[in-house]
Amino acid sequence: SKEGAKINSSTFETVVDTIHNVGPVMILAEGSTKYQKKMRPLKKGFGHMLFQYYDKYKSDDIWIQPCSFTYIDVMHMRNNVYAQFGNPIPLSDYTNSFEGSRKEAVNAIVDRTFEEMKSSMVHIEKDEDTQLVDRFIEMIENKRAYFFLKALIKEGSQFAQIKSMNRRINDMGIEDKNALKETQDNYFSKLKSLGVSDLGLVQKQRGQTWKLFLWMILLPLSFVGKVATFIPMKLAYHLASKVAKKVEFISAIRVGLIILFNPLFVFLFFCLTWIFTSLWSAFLLAGLVVLLGYVHIYTKSQFSIWKEARQFNKLEKDVRQDLEKDRNQLLAQLEQPALVSTL
Repeated sequence: SKEGAKINSSTFETVVDTIHNVGPVMILAEGSTKYQKKMRPLKKGFGHMLFQYYDKYKSDDIWIQPCSFTYIDVMHMRNNVYAQFGNPIPLSDYTNSFEGSRKEAVNAIVDRTFEEMKSSMVHIEKDEDTQLVDRFIEMIENKRAYFFLKALIKEGSQFAQIKSMNRRINDMGIEDKNALKETQDNYFSKLKSLGVSDLGLVQKQRGQTWKLFLWMILLPLSFVGKVATFIPMKLAYHLASKVAKKVEFISAIRVGLIILFNPLFVFLFFCLTWIFTSLWSAFLLAGLVVLLGYVHIYTKSQFSIWKEARQFNKLEKDVRQDLEKDRNQLLAQLEQPALVSTL
């Protein structure tokens, strides 16, 4: 419509001026969100913005920096998010094309950006392959080292394995894919019937009996930490559920609200305890609330891994060996030696 075109023109003008006068601008080029691991077609608006910049400022010294994010599970907090930056794309590669056909140039730069972004993320071509890919992702994730406080990890070999597996499945023929699905279904059905998990299998070394004494100490402290941080955590979850327009945004909004609410809660707790105690006692108690909150996070994640590992280790030795053999055969069926050797 004319009204929509007018709004787009005004938006493009604002973006172009911001790039020139301020600096880089982030553009969510898909223009929509959906709870699935798939790259959707890009809107062409950012391509038109580039050439509008070229028109106005007579310069092609502007670049696109593709960036893709893969969320392992958007519905749960403390799950991995993989970010990868593709190769920068200069507008100067397309200004000659623009002289001949602006539409052709815009299409070319949008297509190149799409391919750069798609190659940097998990992209499941067919929706019916989602469970197949997600289960293999789970298997790769289960093998990773569990970091408690380190939020940013720059080493990317694990994500490379995930993308390699994803590409292999996308390229598979129907017969090979169906055979792989059958093998995978059998493996996960067997795990379920025995009451164990793939996580327990690959993390079996974490199920040491002596850790029972550690949990006897940490679990009560974890409960206190959960109670102490209950108000900001519950409030963040409640508001995130109300504010988020789409289910995949709940966890992200919740994390942002927790970052906001927790310091405020600790500060209010400090002020209240200061009224009834001394300054140093207030500092000590407020610090203890923060510490116990971390104890709860650590215990919640590590105790669940320990339980899964213990459950697996309770199986008879020959049953455990059969499951490990089934897992290796499933991975071998992907025909990716590098992936099999690391898992």
